[in-house]
Amino acid sequence: MALRRAAARVVLAAFAAALLAPSRPASGEGVPPAPNPFLAAADLAVGTSSRQVRGLRLAVGAGTALLAEGSAALVTGPDGVPAGLFLSGKGTFEYASKDPREHSAVRWAVKKNTSLSPASSEAGLVVKDSFATLLWLASGAPLPELPAGEPGPSLADAFGKHRARFARIQEPPFSHLLSAARRDAPARPVVRAEATGGREDLVFLHDALEAGRESLSTSGRLQLRLRYGDDRPWAILLAEQPLAGDLFDPPEPRAALTHVDLSLTASAGTGASISVTETFQARRGAVGTLLLDLLDTAEVQTGSSLIETEMSWSVRQRRQRIEERPVRVTGVFDDAGRPLPFDHRNDQVAVALAAPVAEGKSVRVRFELEGGLLVRPLDNNYWILGTQPWFPLPGLAAQAFTARVTVRVKKPFRPIAPGTTVRRAEEGDSHVVETRLEKPVQYLTILAGAFDWEEETKDGVTLRVASHGGRNPTAYRSLLDLGFATTGFYEVFLGKMPVRELTIVEPASWGMGQSPAGLLLITSEAFNPMGKGAYRRAAAGVNERFAHELAHQWWGHGVRMPSLSEQWLSESFAEYCSAFFIRRVAGSQSYDLYLNLWRTRAKETKGSVPILLAHRLRARSDQLQAERLRSQLLYARGPLVLAAIHAEIGDEAFLTFLSNVQSTLGGGNGSTRQVEEVLEAVTEKDWTPFFDLYVRGEAIPEVPSAK
Repeated sequence: MALRRAAARVVLAAFAAALLAPSRPASGEGVPPAPNPFLAAADLAVGTSSRQVRGLRLAVGAGTALLAEGSAALVTGPDGVPAGLFLSGKGTFEYASKDPREHSAVRWAVKKNTSLSPASSEAGLVVKDSFATLLWLASGAPLPELPAGEPGPSLADAFGKHRARFARIQEPPFSHLLSAARRDAPARPVVRAEATGGREDLVFLHDALEAGRESLSTSGRLQLRLRYGDDRPWAILLAEQPLAGDLFDPPEPRAALTHVDLSLTASAGTGASISVTETFQARRGAVGTLLLDLLDTAEVQTGSSLIETEMSWSVRQRRQRIEERPVRVTGVFDDAGRPLPFDHRNDQVAVALAAPVAEGKSVRVRFELEGGLLVRPLDNNYWILGTQPWFPLPGLAAQAFTARVTVRVKKPFRPIAPGTTVRRAEEGDSHVVETRLEKPVQYLTILAGAFDWEEETKDGVTLRVASHGGRNPTAYRSLLDLGFATTGFYEVFLGKMPVRELTIVEPASWGMGQSPAGLLLITSEAFNPMGKGAYRRAAAGVNERFAHELAHQWWGHGVRMPSLSEQWLSESFAEYCSAFFIRRVAGSQSYDLYLNLWRTRAKETKGSVPILLAHRLRARSDQLQAERLRSQLLYARGPLVLAAIHAEIGDEAFLTFLSNVQSTLGGGNGSTRQVEEVLEAVTEKDWTPFFDLYVRGEAIPEVPSAK
């Protein structure tokens, strides 16, 4: 039956009105539970009859599908709600990237992950492929009428095979976004097109609701995961652009996470239960649906342990596998304790609020979780919950939350949580810690283990050094001294450290560092610098690595990144500040060593992508090469850009620039354009050509050595 546009609008409006109606409490006999809109949006069926068509065109934004000849049938949800069209026959799909600054990243991704060849046209850089079947799902975007001509064959079998093929891809369920669009903004176009049967499987997404962007992706089995025995296809981004504004504009979230009240109780093994109440503020229109990242499985590498050895990385990895432990959402509740409909799949949880929250207003939602969340690396004497979404989190731009954290663990483990310590206690067979984070952060990292520690307070800053390998007073003293020296150096030109309590923790590995808010993970060689072999070689770089990680309390947490495009504001600035610290304590020659290293590594990025698109690098056949290239962009070309600025304007102006960035943007999300504006104010010079060339472009600056 032909789809009439006016009728479709009426049906969708009625469906949205029904979903927006407040749900009744789940208590009481005879009261049905609130309907689950996410399950309804996933329950799709193709019409029993199709129509033979020629030249059927579907288009929205940068995506265009053309069925030259074949059959098309209406796709509906429960109660006959129109959801899209399913096409079968001979067709083509194309996507046009419009901004030339993205084209290098598109060419790189398409070359590394497909057999396609992008072509330039008046529309932009076009990626095009044929298809045998295409599923076009839409909300807020009118569908064309199917002709009243000859009936076509049944497409039920083809539809089932198509759905099964794309259901395997590890990506957030489109049914979540589709349901959110229907509930919150039925007029805003949200479209997904899946094309297969050509040279590649392609997925096009047009999202005018959540992300305000459109993208093209393919899928494939990732070589690195195959080494662990994981043969699932993963989504691989090929192109992405905003629906409005500049390519590098920070995203504007619909709902921001402003406060977290989290309580975690750990078992003696890998299990944990979490109760977390989260406060969200509607920022862009009314919000009736929350789409949040949340692991549905905790992944743990099993097999051989990482020990001090000369064994190559590749041999070690072949002996390991990924063990998956399920993470379950046992309930989601509003502030009155009433259950809310939700769906948790593919590392995303979607929640239907009882009623829309008006722009500027807030809502509290409580999540109850349980499962094998606790990752116990290697020697099994501690566990860590890191930057992955182990509790429900929105995207980076929407994370700016204060927190109250309570952690309870079985003895002899002792918990470590970020923030100001409110209390530590022993309760029966458990250790308990309660902390507060008064300044907004992104992510939360929590650890617990057989830790010993010492702490010291100077000038209002408390540093704590925690090791799991037994007490080492010499290492404690050395790291406390290094911590206070580095902190004191940074505070001169960056301002007070955003957190006033920092725990330096020993993880069970070497050659790495990480610095979540209020924590600094520095690896075992820092606690055992007299070790042999690999430990001794890694220990030689502890000071620089330590300085880099400590700098993240300013670059990454003081000034936060609203998206992965702005990761250089965290990594490149921290890397440069660490080299500046080494220059101060070891002299200009040591600084020049870093300059030479950056120059050498930056050369590897020639002809790749801009610094602001480093996060887009992903290659299914050689992810190691992609990760290396990303690393060189953020840790070599990015610091080289800062070195070029420093060399041009001198020490005084450069330190004023860094200081003003922290004082202007500290405590909030930053952006490259804002940093550029601060630099222009300090130097009274237009830096747009410089940033267009070296940050938003692909050029590599030349930097003289220090004098």
